[in-house]
Amino acid sequence: MFEIIKPIKRSYIRLRLGRLYYGMLRKILWVRMNERFASNYQQERLPFSYFLHKTILLRKLKNVDMWLQHNKIINLKIATQKLNGILIRPGEIFSYWKLIGRTSKNKGFVEGMVLKNGAFCAGVGGDLMIQNNTQDTYQLLVSVGDEYLEGEWRISSKPKYTFHVIEKNHEMKGEYWGGYSRHNELYQQKFDLKGSMIDERLLIKNSAIMMYSPFLEDTSNQTK
Repeated sequence: MFEIIKPIKRSYIRLRLGRLYYGMLRKILWVRMNERFASNYQQERLPFSYFLHKTILLRKLKNVDMWLQHNKIINLKIATQKLNGILIRPGEIFSYWKLIGRTSKNKGFVEGMVLKNGAFCAGVGGDLMIQNNTQDTYQLLVSVGDEYLEGEWRISSKPKYTFHVIEKNHEMKGEYWGGYSRHNELYQQKFDLKGSMIDERLLIKNSAIMMYSPFLEDTSNQTK
């Protein structure tokens, strides 16, 4: 049974101290695991393409000013310069923060849309870590085009399997404290190159506060 508690409203000082605390923990982690973080780049592409994806850069979102979308493109162009061509060798960890560093205004980053306390606002930030637990080397290629953010994972040997991530047990519900929440489970499916599924396993259970009401008001009993 999914449960989610009412969000806690914290003061500016409490949020500031929290950022400093977790920033310090992240730096300690970097020192302790420095040799495991991916840091080598290669212009030449690895021989095999594993996955391609692109996402549109500008899309109209409800109650979101378009200047935030344009600022996002500026930030992406700065970030991709630090990420494009990075190699993640067996046992290494890809760290967004370790490669890019603090996304500060001094480095050219501008205010974009970030999530904060269940809502969106302007700000700079982001975090991501991926560990390579395989025997192959992976390479990330990423670029900002005219319309799309384009990315590709390449690999040192021919892939033997493909993987899909699917959603199950999706649920949206009203909480006792007046807000709404969304819940689901993500599963990884493993396929051979002929398309036959070999294995399926649970990756994670998600529970999150929604930024809007997902349910339409019942007007069936209202007079015209």
